[in-house]
Amino acid sequence: MVKGVATSIITVAVLMGSLVACSGSDGEVAELRAEVEELKEAQNNESSDLAEKVPEPTPTSQTFFEYPEYGISIDFSTDEGAQKIEALTKCESDWKTLLDYIELIENAAGISDWPTERENQQMTYAELDFAIQTFKSYRRNLLLVEGGEEFVVRLGVCDDVFSEIFNTFLGSAPTLLLYYVDQCADLDRHPDYEKTISLDETSDRTREIVINNTWHFFDLYCVDLKDPRTISIVNEAFEELRNWAIEVQTERGER
Repeated sequence: MVKGVATSIITVAVLMGSLVACSGSDGEVAELRAEVEELKEAQNNESSDLAEKVPEPTPTSQTFFEYPEYGISIDFSTDEGAQKIEALTKCESDWKTLLDYIELIENAAGISDWPTERENQQMTYAELDFAIQTFKSYRRNLLLVEGGEEFVVRLGVCDDVFSEIFNTFLGSAPTLLLYYVDQCADLDRHPDYEKTISLDETSDRTREIVINNTWHFFDLYCVDLKDPRTISIVNEAFEELRNWAIEVQTERGER
């Protein structure tokens, strides 16, 4: 209806312009002007009516919200649970830092795109030792850098407090990832390490066996220890909690 009134105003205005251009009588022009004013007033009234008809979202009076699957709840009337949610936010930040740390090591070690196709499953002695030394270096740096030990301790606390999030069917996600780094860094202490590098690479045939054995050794005792499902489970839990937080804010009229 508002659109129709606006169209009428435009139409009348055009007619007014035509009358003025064609030297229409003062009476005719005055009449059209009066009609324009009436249409404007009608448009304003209709706009006001529409504004009155659109209901404002009414915030819920509910103060208690919970996500029992992950042991999270908050009561806005008493702030009970707020500290735990704040701690959870910090734990999510530490979790993301751990994933970034793992990605950084893998990129530096040259294993970020670990091959799964058989024709690409090759690794030389030099590549194996480079990967091992890279893991050693980053593990040492993590413990030596300021706040590194505290970071590892915080991950352990997060795992205890929010076990519903971090404990997957394979075990504690942070513990498994740190164990992955430890095992890859200590591969040169593995009983099969000497067997793997003991073959002579002089002949082409032996060299082919070596690079295949080396790849399988690193794949079995390092790469396989990082199960992507563990990371996905924790990430999905945090995503669900973020969506829940948005729903709570929406119900309270805060979004």
